[in-house]
Amino acid sequence: MIFAFNSPTLKPKRKGARTGNIPELTATIEFAGRPNDNAVVQTITYTTDMGAIPITMGDTSKPLNEYAETIRTFYDFAADRVETLRAQGITEETMPRRILTSTSIRHCTDLYDHKTTMKEAELLRLMGIRYVSGLNINVKRDTHAGVLPFFIHNLNGYRDWLAKKPLKDGFKERTIGQRELKSFADATGFQKGDRLIFKVLDEPKVYTLGELLKLDGILPAFHKWLEKRGITAAEIGFETMDHATPIPMYKVTDEASARLYYLTEWFRQELTMSFWEAYREGAHEIYGDGVICCTSAPPNGFRATPDYFLYSKHGAWDGFLPHYTSSLWVPIHHNMYHANLLLSASKFGKTDTGGLWAPTRIGSGRGTELSGMSGLIRDMHHFFVYRFGPWFGWGFGPDNPKGLEISAAVARFFHNVADIEDIVMDGSSPAPQVALLYSRASEIWYRRLAIFEDLMYSGYQGQFTERQMLHTALAYNQVPVDILPENEIADRLDNYKLLYITDPHVPAAAQAKIEAWVRNGGVLFTQAGAATHDELDKSMNLVERMAGKQATIERVNENIPERYTETINLYSLPTLDTATCQAENLPSFQFEVIGRKESLEIPNAQVLATYSDGKPAAVVFDCGKGKVIRIGTSLGAVLARTATPKFEAPKDEYASTRVFDTNIEKLYLFPLKLASTIKRPVNAGMSGIDAGLFETADKAIVLLADYSSAETRIIDLALTLSHTYSGARTLDGQPLEFSMSDASRAIVKNVPLKNIQYVVLENLKP
Repeated sequence: MIFAFNSPTLKPKRKGARTGNIPELTATIEFAGRPNDNAVVQTITYTTDMGAIPITMGDTSKPLNEYAETIRTFYDFAADRVETLRAQGITEETMPRRILTSTSIRHCTDLYDHKTTMKEAELLRLMGIRYVSGLNINVKRDTHAGVLPFFIHNLNGYRDWLAKKPLKDGFKERTIGQRELKSFADATGFQKGDRLIFKVLDEPKVYTLGELLKLDGILPAFHKWLEKRGITAAEIGFETMDHATPIPMYKVTDEASARLYYLTEWFRQELTMSFWEAYREGAHEIYGDGVICCTSAPPNGFRATPDYFLYSKHGAWDGFLPHYTSSLWVPIHHNMYHANLLLSASKFGKTDTGGLWAPTRIGSGRGTELSGMSGLIRDMHHFFVYRFGPWFGWGFGPDNPKGLEISAAVARFFHNVADIEDIVMDGSSPAPQVALLYSRASEIWYRRLAIFEDLMYSGYQGQFTERQMLHTALAYNQVPVDILPENEIADRLDNYKLLYITDPHVPAAAQAKIEAWVRNGGVLFTQAGAATHDELDKSMNLVERMAGKQATIERVNENIPERYTETINLYSLPTLDTATCQAENLPSFQFEVIGRKESLEIPNAQVLATYSDGKPAAVVFDCGKGKVIRIGTSLGAVLARTATPKFEAPKDEYASTRVFDTNIEKLYLFPLKLASTIKRPVNAGMSGIDAGLFETADKAIVLLADYSSAETRIIDLALTLSHTYSGARTLDGQPLEFSMSDASRAIVKNVPLKNIQYVVLENLKP
């Protein structure tokens, strides 16, 4: 959004600003908003003894003088919000102390007077927000007593300063000058060692290959990187390392050059990670241990971001703020999937989940609570209320009911979090027994379809959609799942009983491990195109090999559409056939075959579904002690097309109620029947409900979110527990019918669920 002011401190950011006059006011007006928004924001400034004060209004179609009676100052808006929230019974008596709650109020704050700033601070405390953006606020930190420490926003200058440091062995030196500390302290009163969140808005430089090769010392750094990983010159087709130069994809002509290209892309990732490590270490060196260094995803990075695992696992960040640009803005299933990415990455590396979760990106009160609960269920401990304040419509007063709805939702959610944060942070959750493969190799080899050269933007969108929709089906049916990167297969696959694969590339060594794991009793689910190539893009069909010498799995359709999302190309994917499911333990139904189609000729396989010609469309077969399922189409695209309401941009961009075809979900859930020993900590027995369980030595909390209905529903919960309890209640004290059938299984009956619910399990006194 772009705004212009008639102010000595702020200048219009682009031409075309309108001007007009109201008695005693001089106005500079410029529209702002996302595409297809009907609402427009007008901004006027007037001069008082406090300086230039901005005023907000509504619709540019009205003449300026019509607003003379309704103009409000920022202080008036803040006061109205405080009064309205207090009238709803919201107080500031409870506020999260361990779980981070923060916001940025960086827009317009150079024009705040002291009185307005203090009223905004009161409002933030009322909403349960402890951290506030500080660098762009032209006030000392003592005006925010009770809200500190600061959330530091937009430190691109520090990043750029660091980027100008000379390369040392191909990497950045890890220091930041003391001048940053001085200028920062002057602006905010911050002292070294104080606790704060430290954030930049953009990624460090991600070099294209041409830019990479121009850096001083880059070839020695590349050679040293290869040597550290035990890669010899012979493996990449050279007698010595002297001529081993990073190459682009178009130079791949044989297996040796394919390996060199693959290693080039890995090096580019890790080089960028090293810049982030330098940035983080420099921030800690200057600001002390109190700093939490975090970043945002790059634009469109949510479609394919290898940085999630690489950076989070190695601790290059302390935190991460999901920052999306999508046709659907931030649909809830995106939130669920990305929270799981961060949670899984932290499990495989650092101990902190590191998610700075942004619940208000959904755009409604219900969406705020649901997405916040999604983060909490997936162990997110850092919550960011996205750009609180004027000009972000949900922050306004009585003339903006939507803004009050979201402000109240934030307050309710954070106050509830305050009551249960000790259980969530100290408690443990049962380890998932289900994993979903995350293939960086697929993202590397599908760069040819990417708009941008940088690896962070790569990966074809259909690959992301398939992975995401599978995860949605599992989450909506209360199945905990870890997202397992390919390089963790060798060490961690034995911890799981069921593995899902939708990505086309699985490294040869990982394929060998998966096959051995299945033969020893594991259950593998794959769909069309999955696990058909190795890390060098060489054909290597895992499922065909496991099915035996007489088996063939062949792609029926050429020109496979690989770029589709929920809204882009999804509904234009060709319908190739229809399939009918009539297998035992599955409902009888028909579904479309879209995007991909495979012929499945596998002897002795049980047929789960057939094409219109009667040939197998989905099968399951034995492999040693284990089982393998193959679906002959892109099931994620099928599930997405069954969504009600449909995925349509932009009118449904904030939809927080979406129902999927439960028959398609049952195909995804079928492997759980084969791996019968898989335990679900929480089972609501229906689709559309997300759930999490955290247990301490004497208490447990069940977190519930209903994504498919905004109405109150009465549900029963089956729980698998590590401790025994004698009773259950809601967070507000309502007793619930509770019984334990044995030492580990319990039933909670007649739980009222509207949007979200907290169920507390405890040992009640006789």
